[in-house]
Amino acid sequence: MLTQGIPVEGLNPVGQIVATNTLQFHTQQNGLAIAVALLSTHTAGSPVVDGEGRFVGFINEFDVMRALAAGKDLGKLVARTSCAKIN
Repeated sequence: MLTQGIPVEGLNPVGQIVATNTLQFHTQQNGLAIAVALLSTHTAGSPVVDGEGRFVGFINEFDVMRALAAGKDLGKLVARTSCAKIN
């Protein structure tokens, strides 16, 4: 029996799903570069990693929009580890 929205071959466990978004940001990465990367890849957000590649947070398009709405210059902002936001 087919169910609408479920593939014929069935569902995969999360561990078998291959990520298609390889975009990631690094701590101290420039806010303008982050905004450009999100826009040019049509990605809503991506993880932030430290110098050793460990996950420290997540930045999304809403973080960029909040910074712009607050009148901040994205070129002078960087990703931070404490909250993984553009500050």
